[in-house]
Amino acid sequence: MSFLPEEDRNFLADKQIKYREHEESNQRGLIIEAMSVPGHLRALVNGVLCAVKAAEILVMIPAGYNTARLDSFYTRPHLKRVDGSPPNCATGSLNFATTEWQFWSRHLDENVWRPGVDGMEMYLQLIRRALETA
Repeated sequence: MSFLPEEDRNFLADKQIKYREHEESNQRGLIIEAMSVPGHLRALVNGVLCAVKAAEILVMIPAGYNTARLDSFYTRPHLKRVDGSPPNCATGSLNFATTEWQFWSRHLDENVWRPGVDGMEMYLQLIRRALETA
């Protein structure tokens, strides 16, 4: 059974975005299976920074979504800048769906999220922008 609103499921299907919904310990997460990663971000593989074409994205879905706004997101693998430093406000982690995710602290102002109107389409644009400016 899906916990995403129909509008979000339709958007993801229309854009051919592969995703899965996961529930664990009273938490719900939407996992985007592959979002492109800008060229200035890397993953640490066996001690070496390597280019990454895509990353999984995790968005935790709060109770009351979409009147309740989304808050922050997570990536897998953990991403770093070309110089090896972490992106701003992206140093935490979360264990969810049997894996460790990199926490990207990105809080939306109340005036940015329109309750009952905005959804995954708008939020994925914000995630793309956060990755591009990291």
